[in-house]
Amino acid sequence: MPSQPESVSENPSTPNASGETYPQAGSTNPNITPASSVPQTPPTEPHYHITCKTEKDWWDKAKPVVELSGILLLGLYTLYTIKMYYANKEAADAAQEGSAAANNAARIAGNGLLLSQTSFQIEQRPYVVTDIPEFVIGPTAPGKTSANITFRNIGRTPAIRIKSQIALLRFHPSKTPAGIQKIVNFMEASYRRLLHALDLAAAEEYAGKAREDLAPNASMFSTAELKEPLLVTEMPLLQTSDLTLFYVGVVRYSDGYKGNYETMFCYFYFGTDPRTWHICDNHNIIK
Repeated sequence: MPSQPESVSENPSTPNASGETYPQAGSTNPNITPASSVPQTPPTEPHYHITCKTEKDWWDKAKPVVELSGILLLGLYTLYTIKMYYANKEAADAAQEGSAAANNAARIAGNGLLLSQTSFQIEQRPYVVTDIPEFVIGPTAPGKTSANITFRNIGRTPAIRIKSQIALLRFHPSKTPAGIQKIVNFMEASYRRLLHALDLAAAEEYAGKAREDLAPNASMFSTAELKEPLLVTEMPLLQTSDLTLFYVGVVRYSDGYKGNYETMFCYFYFGTDPRTWHICDNHNIIK
């Protein structure tokens, strides 16, 4: 017969190496105090944890207020900065306008002073003019002819360093359409020669040492002679204006204000009365 397995009892007592037997779960030992069935109180939280949590709760509440206050302060500071910017800009603009106004006033004052000085100089400057020429040797007979021209200073200050060039010239006018251009060319060429002669005289080595002044209301004269004597055949032409004598000249002078001035004059003669001269309609200029 097959052998029956031996039944193994539950929870057998197995002796340990020392031969002692462990007590059973259901066994009672009068020397062991039974465990209490009431649950124990959990340990309290550490102090630093409570403190951190309290501070965190306070910051969470205060943080929105602080942030809002910061935003408001930033906005106020921005507005203040903008206001200061515009205030400074207005001040700078006002200063610039003031500077421009001051410069304008100074310029106006300077222009006014310059105008005053110019006006004063114009009022006080010398004015050299000429009187009607006078024949020294009149054209009443063939031969030499000469005439004086008188310079007079009608200004308020002396005319200093007077230099002049004068000429007595003959001219045969033309009654053709080209006659006007002929006389224009004659006049322009005559004054070019006079001005050129003045420039040459000023460039001479001792020109600066030669000086002639003319006081206010004083006068002086110069004499010009016709380059070639009058011919017998020219006498009737002079009486009918088919021959004309021109007395032309240029005078340069200065004053105490170092101004540079110039007077041009032009007269012409024809007819039978040597006392009658005519004033040209050009080249009578005071500069």
